[in-house]
Amino acid sequence: MSQKIEVSSTMTDAGIPARPSSEPEAEKVIPISFACPWPSLWRRFLSYLWPTVDVALIAALVLTYFPHPLIPSNPSSQEAAQDYSVLFIWLPLVGRLCWGPLHWFLSLVLMPGSVLFSESPLRTLMPFKDLRELVHRNSETRESRREVFLHIGGVEVTMCTPDGVELYGIYFAGFGAGVHDTTIIRMNGNAESFQMQDTQLPFMYVNSGFNILLFDYRGVGRSRWRPCFGSKALGHILGIWRTRKVEGNMLDAWTAYQFVAKEIGVPQEKIVIVGHSMGGAISTKMCAIYRLPCILCNSRSFASLRGIASNLAPLFCNSPQNTTKGRIIKNVAYLLLWASGWEYDSLANWKKVKGRKWLEYCPLDPVISYSYSLKHAIERDSRDHDDGFVELDDFRQDIAIESLGGHKVLRLPALLDYDNHNRLLTVEETVFHLAIMREELNAR
Repeated sequence: MSQKIEVSSTMTDAGIPARPSSEPEAEKVIPISFACPWPSLWRRFLSYLWPTVDVALIAALVLTYFPHPLIPSNPSSQEAAQDYSVLFIWLPLVGRLCWGPLHWFLSLVLMPGSVLFSESPLRTLMPFKDLRELVHRNSETRESRREVFLHIGGVEVTMCTPDGVELYGIYFAGFGAGVHDTTIIRMNGNAESFQMQDTQLPFMYVNSGFNILLFDYRGVGRSRWRPCFGSKALGHILGIWRTRKVEGNMLDAWTAYQFVAKEIGVPQEKIVIVGHSMGGAISTKMCAIYRLPCILCNSRSFASLRGIASNLAPLFCNSPQNTTKGRIIKNVAYLLLWASGWEYDSLANWKKVKGRKWLEYCPLDPVISYSYSLKHAIERDSRDHDDGFVELDDFRQDIAIESLGGHKVLRLPALLDYDNHNRLLTVEETVFHLAIMREELNAR
């Protein structure tokens, strides 16, 4: 049985009594630990399939070549086995190298939060001293920030994914809200830890009477793989080997959703997923695959991971994008992403989302340029726009609620001297954001 802890939402941060809750105070308890089941038997089967294939390939390679041939008494059979090994051993092995080590290596770039905020037992093996020192400073800062989140009313929760990752999260009760009332699940961007966020992030919802769950993806901060035979390092290595990052992100999102829907018991039509950047792509894919009836907010995200990542690749290599070298880097990056299986096709997934949904975007986003944004892709797809066509209204510098494909779109202005991709919403933007949320909740 899961442990539970009582949460209080009867006082505001200013000490003023909040409006009455929709349920008795005695019932306002949440579990502090949760073990999530697999989404399906097929997903569980795949989690064991690839490690089994790897072991079989390595065993076949050893038996065929080292230290003795597979069939030493029959030279012709031995030769035939080695000839067919190209098809049955080497090609599958190369494929697994792309879907395994290459995928993991690219995940360090695509999901750098697991590096920047690493608590891995292997972090002392990081190759650069400056990087190790940066990770150590981030760890100290994150831990001090965690204490702040707990001091302002957060409750620590641990959610175990189906493949054995213990996700760390903090739950905030909305002022005057019951645990079964509307609950927000915030999905981080690729280089974020929620503990590094401003405390205004949870309070923008809590002060409005909404519960909110913040959590970190696997490998970020306190979200770690369970030890194997008592060894944290072995558990970490086997966890990475067993589940690729792209599938792991989905399991993390699924676990957080199941924690709120099944363990806490919030009706799915009262769950709102707010996904920022990479989190928007992950949450959109999850809602599309599992046909979730929740409400989805895709905020400042892209249409295709391969598209935006390959476009940014020349900048990471200090090469102008429009030069020959830049175009070569872009094409190579796209090929590597394709070979490793890294992709979030948010445009296709957006069409499959059956629940209520809305978009948020900034026309002058410094990371996800407008031409690679999900908003622009939906617009081109629905209106058959030519490549490069941009409406003049898209670059107006005022906040506004637009409509696209029958769904609300919140346009965020570009603020001077701010990172307009990662910054928190302003007070005015928060009012618009919450107004759309309430409208989607009431449309049920």
